[in-house]
Amino acid sequence: MRRINWTKRPGNIEKTKLKNPHTKKLALFLVSAVCAMLYCGTNYAWSLFIAPMEEALHWSRSTISLAYTVGMWAYSFGNVLSGILIKKFNYRLSYWLGGLSMIVGYLLSGSIRQPFAFYLTYGVLRGGGCGILFNTSLSALLFFKEGKTDGLSGVLLMVLGLGSVIFSPLITHWNETLGWRGSFTGLGLLGLLLIICAWINPRSADAGKDAAPTESIVNASIPDMDTKEMLGTASFWKYIVWSIISYIIGQSFAGYAAAFGTDIGVSSATCMLFVSIFSLCNSFGRLIFGKLFELFPMRRMLAACNALFIVGSLVTATGLWILSALLLAIGAALVGLGFGSLMVCNVSVTRTYFGTQNYAMNFSIVTLESMPASALSMIIMNAFHDGIGSYLPAFACFLALSFAALLGTRWLRPPYARHS
Repeated sequence: MRRINWTKRPGNIEKTKLKNPHTKKLALFLVSAVCAMLYCGTNYAWSLFIAPMEEALHWSRSTISLAYTVGMWAYSFGNVLSGILIKKFNYRLSYWLGGLSMIVGYLLSGSIRQPFAFYLTYGVLRGGGCGILFNTSLSALLFFKEGKTDGLSGVLLMVLGLGSVIFSPLITHWNETLGWRGSFTGLGLLGLLLIICAWINPRSADAGKDAAPTESIVNASIPDMDTKEMLGTASFWKYIVWSIISYIIGQSFAGYAAAFGTDIGVSSATCMLFVSIFSLCNSFGRLIFGKLFELFPMRRMLAACNALFIVGSLVTATGLWILSALLLAIGAALVGLGFGSLMVCNVSVTRTYFGTQNYAMNFSIVTLESMPASALSMIIMNAFHDGIGSYLPAFACFLALSFAALLGTRWLRPPYARHS
């Protein structure tokens, strides 16, 4: 990307071209990043496996759902591990290890017989690899793209959500023809494409990761904090509390969208449709909010996210009450848009609150929010379903949480003191 600096001088105008040395390989980087995000997006198709595994293994729903929660915890640790690998080694190694971990996790998940083994394969290996791939792709973007990256980050995050939309019909077909074991094996084999893309992942990000930011990236109003400094700010902890509360609602749909359809008695194809609608809106929510974050104040966008959760929860609760597939689809769309915006919130807050110099590690710490959020979501959903046989009362909790988070946006501000 080339930008022109015009400097007035007596009698003439001097034109200076400022280049980002890594921009030429941006397209090649995006090939591997898009493949990684699509594959990571299979995480949101999890609920398609719940019913087939219940029928085949006779495990309780809470036993099966714990694998998804373990996976989200491993995903969070994978983000942190990625930050360490990038800092001590390079992006290519981090990318390669993340892809290999996901592939092995899926392949082994197709042969498990006991819950603990499933938690290790699907939860730890697959979830951890997903976190490594995710953070590697977003962090490397800073060294290819000049200036604000919310827009292009939104595109990559949209691709992440599209992974579920693209693979959900295939997973449903595999579940019906090959069984859930065949689906896991198929997803593992598809992941081999990532290994090919890992070898073409350009080295320019590795060459530039320790270099000083280009002039267009430097912004004197944004502090560059290391992780220790970030953890010492009230801004970080206020945002984490807000994010955990918001994530609980989104995780309920990410993990249980198909289960909602099963409970109101619709077909497996309709259940797949709920997952696809949620994933599609999750994708476009990331793209839309990625652009809106560049145009509007951050706190206003955070409040818009909570507003989507409030309306989406109301519509979904009504759909469960009157057994309406249409209202569940609309609720999935609204909550999907809100959930998609959360990842953009993490990207934007990490960069604008705490700077770009230590982005990879700081972002990995921010994403640890998904650990308590996924655990609390599972506890709330399973407690009501196992106790009274319905998810409906859980949405009363989600509405209260959404209103609390909406009010909490008034106190979300960047750190006042500048760190260097």
